Amino acid sequence: MKENRSAFLILWGKRLLVYLVGLFCMAIGVVFSAHSALGVSPVGSLANVLYQIAKDQGLTAINLGNCTIATYCLYIFVEFLILRRDFKPQMLLQLVASFLFGWLVNAASALFSFLPEPGSYPIQMLYLLASIPMVAVGVMLYLSPNILPTPGEGMSLAISKKTGLSMGSSKTVFDCSMVVLSALTSLIYFHALIGVREGTVICALLVGFVMKRLQSVFQKPLLRFVERET
Repeated sequence: MKENRSAFLILWGKRLLVYLVGLFCMAIGVVFSAHSALGVSPVGSLANVLYQIAKDQGLTAINLGNCTIATYCLYIFVEFLILRRDFKPQMLLQLVASFLFGWLVNAASALFSFLPEPGSYPIQMLYLLASIPMVAVGVMLYLSPNILPTPGEGMSLAISKKTGLSMGSSKTVFDCSMVVLSALTSLIYFHALIGVREGTVICALLVGFVMKRLQSVFQKPLLRFVERET
């Protein structure tokens, strides 16, 4: 009995460790891409635009992590509107992932607060390109234990379930919708594209590409580590 309990604790300790490290890597990637001022990945683009609006308004109490939590909660609400009766109570656990990721974004922001503001376009691009492998590693890690999806994945699953589209197509629909909504919000407030720019497109194109390359090398040993061999 004690051996079974110890094995259970070790297993879930490993899974939680990989899950949290993955979310933190994603958070670091978000901070770097936001710092570039060239835009972030589509799923975080609305949060970034809202953060830029808060900064413009001088609302120092509102940070990128808080905006991320708010937009993720919005995603869960829209997920409920899409699924209606098919929305399961356990899907509300995505709120835990939302707050956890938002706090990790705040922690990463504090940890990398020493980063200087980019003084030129090449430095901006350097920050953006540095964010891409961090996000790719983070997504690969946090998905491996299959513990709790973030609302971005939840929205894509909801669209897939309701429309019959594949998960890949649903993800594209969701990403494009977020980019359009973020761009409109930015244009309405700033009369310019602030917080969603070419970096958003670059992230959308390269994160998945980099993650596939990483998975080809690390996915099997990672699944063995969290004891999820298929």
